[in-house]
Amino acid sequence: MNHISLHIPSLTGIRAIAAGIVFLGHMIHLHELDTYPIMHYGWIGVNIFFALSGYLFTHLYADTLLHGTFSWTDYLKRRIIRIYPLTTVVTMICIISNIGVFSYADIITHILLIHSWFPGYRMSINAPMWSLTIEESYYLIAPFLIYSCALISDAVFAKLHTYTSIIKKYSLFFIMMIVLWIGSIAFSRGSVGLYQDMIMYWFGKWDNDALTMTIFGRMSDFVVGMLIAIIARYFPPQKSKHGDIISSIGIMLLIFSLQFIIMQGGPNSAGLHKMTVWAFAGIPLGASILFYGLHSGGLLNTILSSKLFILLGESSFALYVIQFIALPGIPNASMGLQMYVEAQNIHFLLAALISYMSFALIAFIVHIAFEKPITSYLRGKFIVNT
Repeated sequence: MNHISLHIPSLTGIRAIAAGIVFLGHMIHLHELDTYPIMHYGWIGVNIFFALSGYLFTHLYADTLLHGTFSWTDYLKRRIIRIYPLTTVVTMICIISNIGVFSYADIITHILLIHSWFPGYRMSINAPMWSLTIEESYYLIAPFLIYSCALISDAVFAKLHTYTSIIKKYSLFFIMMIVLWIGSIAFSRGSVGLYQDMIMYWFGKWDNDALTMTIFGRMSDFVVGMLIAIIARYFPPQKSKHGDIISSIGIMLLIFSLQFIIMQGGPNSAGLHKMTVWAFAGIPLGASILFYGLHSGGLLNTILSSKLFILLGESSFALYVIQFIALPGIPNASMGLQMYVEAQNIHFLLAALISYMSFALIAFIVHIAFEKPITSYLRGKFIVNT
């Protein structure tokens, strides 16, 4: 196995793209009849984020887990410091702006970022933060998943080294990756059904959104990123123009998957089609192949590694969290700005761009003035190896 660099600037840039897709999807949601169908799917930015977490976490922790140098204490501290300071402040601002509106249970679950486990709280205080419950859930199981996948792949790859045929050796390895990917999809769908049955049995309620808003339904999004990262451990990305070819394959697969969903009448109607599971699974798979392509270099890698995209990527978490922040008299800041700009007789697409640029600037300020310094301070205080 070959070791590769953990520093991948273009994957910071891709975070800017994912956050921008989500933001613009929200802004033009009320104008779906006036836009192309493919513009209705801002939610794919969330799939990209989940797959990216799987890809990056595997790069960061696979070797330390296999070598026994992984520290649960430092790992959990880093995860807490990464997300809780900003989400707690934003949640408190939303609560203060709506005194008396939210229950104590709603407030507590939001502060702890476990609210997406409770259907009634998922979209209450700050709607986009539902996905952070899933990220948090992944953080808790990621070391086990990464260790298991890396251990299995190491053992299989070592066994395949005894084969004299290179084609047979590599073919069997990729078949194993495909089997693990399909297994993760089957596990996700099966565990969702089990979870829904258990909730129905215990509480008498059916969770209609468990497939999209719990870790059970989203597990395969993370796992496919992990598996592509494991492939990168054995076939390290080569810095060359081939990166653009690989990236293009990933983008085309992503677009093809979206187009299939569109052809079936949208995500709800597509859910009735027998092939829908592969269409939805194709989105994070395409994104993960794109990550590998960016890791391999090329023009797109150069663009996404530029200073602008790095700055936008570094502040993408702030943008994601603050976009629906509630202020006194304004229940949703970004949508409030969008509607105000549209009211000035400005086309909704231009208004969406203005809203994005405005909130991207605010997010950058929040990142520089609060998120970055508080993260640096807490890491220095609580983590030995920062």
